[in-house]
Amino acid sequence: MTEQDRKKKSVRALALELLLEAQKENRQSHLVLRDALEKRAWLTAQDRAFLVRLFEGTIEYRIQMDYILNQYARIPTGRMRPAIREILRMSVYQIRYMDSVPDSAAVNEAVRLASAKGFGNLRGFVNGILRSIIREPDRLRWPSEQDDNPCFRIQILYSMPEFLVRKWMDAYGPETAEKICRSFLEERPLTVRVRGQAAGEDNFQSRLPQGCTAEKSSLVPDAWYLKGVNHLASLPDFQSGTLYAQDVSSMLAVRAAGIRPGSRVLDMCAAPGGKSILAADLMREADPGGKRAGVVISRDVTGRKLALLRENRERCQVPEMQPCLWDATQFRPEDREAFDVVIADVPCSGYGVIGRKPDIRYHASAEKEASLAELQKKILANAVRCVRPGGTLLFSTCTVNRAENEDNTAWLLEHFPLVKKEERQLLPGSYPGDGFYYAVFRV
Repeated sequence: MTEQDRKKKSVRALALELLLEAQKENRQSHLVLRDALEKRAWLTAQDRAFLVRLFEGTIEYRIQMDYILNQYARIPTGRMRPAIREILRMSVYQIRYMDSVPDSAAVNEAVRLASAKGFGNLRGFVNGILRSIIREPDRLRWPSEQDDNPCFRIQILYSMPEFLVRKWMDAYGPETAEKICRSFLEERPLTVRVRGQAAGEDNFQSRLPQGCTAEKSSLVPDAWYLKGVNHLASLPDFQSGTLYAQDVSSMLAVRAAGIRPGSRVLDMCAAPGGKSILAADLMREADPGGKRAGVVISRDVTGRKLALLRENRERCQVPEMQPCLWDATQFRPEDREAFDVVIADVPCSGYGVIGRKPDIRYHASAEKEASLAELQKKILANAVRCVRPGGTLLFSTCTVNRAENEDNTAWLLEHFPLVKKEERQLLPGSYPGDGFYYAVFRV
């Protein structure tokens, strides 16, 4: 056995532990993965990439993996032991989607993992299912376009819950719903903002590590798409604050707020701080002499989020940014009409970033949406009160859901004397960025 084979064994075992941890503790998968990678900085770039793909891919394709397994196994996946179920899911993912992994290796490692987890008596069960999938592909029946149930076809092909597929079909039609679901499974580059004078430098590409590539966005002046970056925090430009990971959708929203030099800006739900930093940069870029200093009050509700705001403020060296702890659902009388621009990037269901946070799809529900929409109303009502007459309110979310987006914009216009200046729902698959919504109002 080669050293590379031994490492992959270890990485597969780690992937299994992380999958079980995310399931058992109901933790967001991207946080489970982030913590694991931070604790294992010694992992090579190759091992890190293998782990990320196996872990994220198994979660992304869970619905499809279960559909396949249920056609070959005598026991439905819902009744399997959690460890065996995850071993089978990650093994089927390797067989179907990881060409660099020989089928025999996926099967043998699945059997080994079953024994290592104390299920030696189920080695034959695991081995039999996986070898049947490999040897008898004709047993697998996929839903087709000729079926009477297009919703089910989209569910299985793109591993998306029925609840979300029906929502998007009703809102946008089957074709656009399928585009949205397909986009979440497509490989997407890492989007970063290159700050200040560095944004226009032609040698930005040359400063990246070997194997990394950068493509300048045509949508936002300082946005770049990076590929081949396994550990963003290790890049010198990130450590110096020149780089900030931020999607073009978020950048477009902040730019639409019309922030000017000397503005007094409130970012109500600011962590991790990308919108606050961009707001400060926009003020500085429009006032190179520094004659009209502005301020960005960056608030959030927990100590952990406040620490993250402070960390990014220091790394990016943004003196205009003032992080502070505050619950956006609570109004402060001294904030009444105190700001030129208020950014209300409110908590949401996050459907627009399922491509980056795959397990969001499994927690979607009408009850959760209704609760979030009401929470948003509380924050937005406070946001309006904070804007001075003639000022601007930016309302934004990273979701694709009319109850949280267009409906709450209509609610704002019905209950407050606002003028809507711009409104955009950016749909995944129809737009080169995360799903995102924003509306800009003049008070």
